[in-house]
Amino acid sequence: MIYVNFSWSQFIQKHYQEAINLSRKAVELDYDFCDLYITLAYSFYKLGEIPSALAAIEQYKIQERTDDRSKMVLLFLEVLESFLLKKYETFEHQAQQLVPKLAQWKDLEIDPFVYEMLIAHYKKTDNEHALCPVLEKYIEYLKN
Repeated sequence: MIYVNFSWSQFIQKHYQEAINLSRKAVELDYDFCDLYITLAYSFYKLGEIPSALAAIEQYKIQERTDDRSKMVLLFLEVLESFLLKKYETFEHQAQQLVPKLAQWKDLEIDPFVYEMLIAHYKKTDNEHALCPVLEKYIEYLKN
């Protein structure tokens, strides 16, 4: 559990390589906490290691977890996967379905990652109409 908590701490501080190292150690020790895969996949993405991010997502998918928290993690990882694979229509659809669920999963703390991906997407596509509401939600999240 120490590796999990410390990896999340490093992840939030944007020490992505250290977060990856600690998460891998937890996985090696058979610690079965689904949030580890958020740390792994998103950290790899932020380091520009897209194949490794996709591999972490695939590793999670084959585990076929069924509890509610694991299903929510899977939804997030699928959004990230679509974003990384540049399947932007799928990404946008999945992300818009995920956003309303964020409020009931505050303890996952994935809100900023979802908003950052949406912001990057809408900026890239020059979609100011869609960007403004996402920025508003992100600001609201940061205020709370």
